[in-house]
Amino acid sequence: MRKAMNLFLLGGLSLLLAAGCDKFGGEQQYSRAEGEPVIFGVTSGVGTKTAYSGVVTDGVERINWSVGDDFRIYSDKAVHRYHSNQQWADYVVTKADPNGRYSDATIDNKNTGETLGNGQPMTNGLVWGPAGTYHFWAVYPAPAETAATSTLEGLKLNIPVAQDKDVDKNMQFAYMTAIGLSGQGSGSSDISTTSDEGSPVYLDFEPAFTAFEFTMSTDENPIILNSVTLESASKSLAGDFSVSYSGTTRSFSDENGETLSQSITIDLGAQEIAPATETAEAKTVTFTFLAQPQTFNDLKISFNVTADGEASTRSMVLAKDGVGVNFEALKKHILRGTAMPSSLFKIYYKPQFVEADEWVEIGETTNLIVM
Repeated sequence: MRKAMNLFLLGGLSLLLAAGCDKFGGEQQYSRAEGEPVIFGVTSGVGTKTAYSGVVTDGVERINWSVGDDFRIYSDKAVHRYHSNQQWADYVVTKADPNGRYSDATIDNKNTGETLGNGQPMTNGLVWGPAGTYHFWAVYPAPAETAATSTLEGLKLNIPVAQDKDVDKNMQFAYMTAIGLSGQGSGSSDISTTSDEGSPVYLDFEPAFTAFEFTMSTDENPIILNSVTLESASKSLAGDFSVSYSGTTRSFSDENGETLSQSITIDLGAQEIAPATETAEAKTVTFTFLAQPQTFNDLKISFNVTADGEASTRSMVLAKDGVGVNFEALKKHILRGTAMPSSLFKIYYKPQFVEADEWVEIGETTNLIVM
C-alpha cells in the first residue's frame, strides 16, 4: 500500500485530523444547509497505523498520519455531491504534521478519476441533504471495492488466512473504523443539521485488528525460516467479521462461518537468521500477524525451519507457568524468539511501553519433528 505504512498501531493512541479546504469553493464551509459539503474533523483518543513516531506521552505513542492515506466515510442520509444515489465518499490526507502528542492532518476530497461536463476532475465529497438527523461512520484504509456494503449495523471486513511477509502489503488489513460525533472527543452520534451549526463532524477512529510482531534471531548456526503459523484453540484469527455501532458503542461479530479460521500462516520465503560475525552483522527476521479484533489467551506458534540441512517444525503454546498469555484485543503485541543450544527457540514477550530489558520469557518450542 503506502510506503510509509511500515509499522503498526498500538491501542489508545491520540491523533487529530483537521478538516481541510474543500474543492467546492476553495474555503472551508461549515454550513449544514442542503447541498453544502460536510466538513470532518477527528477527536483525540484516535490512532492510525501509518508510522510510529517514537514520541511517548503518558504511556501513549503518537502515530503519524502520512500524506496519501485515504479512508471512506459513509452516511445514512448525506450523499455524494455528484452521485445522489451514493451515500459514501473517499477522502485523502494531503498534509501531516507532528504536533506534540498529536499528529495533525489536513484532508481533502479524493479525485474519483471521473470528469465533469467541463472536463474538470470530479472529486469525492459528501453533502448535506434535507434538514434532519444524520449518522456518519468511516473505515481506514478505503475499501478497494466501490459498492457500498456498510451500514451502522455492519461494516463487513476480512482478515486473510494467508498473510504476506512484507508488512506494507499486509497494511490493507490493518483496519481502523470511526463513528461521527457532534463534539470533539465526545458528543452524540446523532448529527443534527439544526444544531452545532458551524462545527465539523468529528470522526473518532479506533483500531479494528489485533497485531503480533515477532523478531527472530540466533546466536548459533544460521537457520532458514520457511513459514510460520499462529493458531488459537478456540477463537477465529482470520475470516469475515463485521463492525457495528449502537450510538457510540462499537461491537464486533463473526460474519461468515465458511471463511473463519483459527490459524494464520505467513510464507517467509526461506529467510535466514544468523549470528553476527567479525565481518557481518547478525541477520534477524521480523514479521507481523494481523488478526481479528479479539482477546486471545490460547495461542500456539509453529515454525517450519531448515537447520543443518534438515527441515523441521518447532511449536509452542504461548504461556507462562502453564497459563496462556493474555493478548488484549485491538493492540500490537511484541515478541521475540532466540535459537538456543538445544536447537529450539525460546520465546519472549514484551509488555507495552516498558524498558527494553523487561522481556518476559514465556517458554521454548517443543515437538521438534524432522521432516
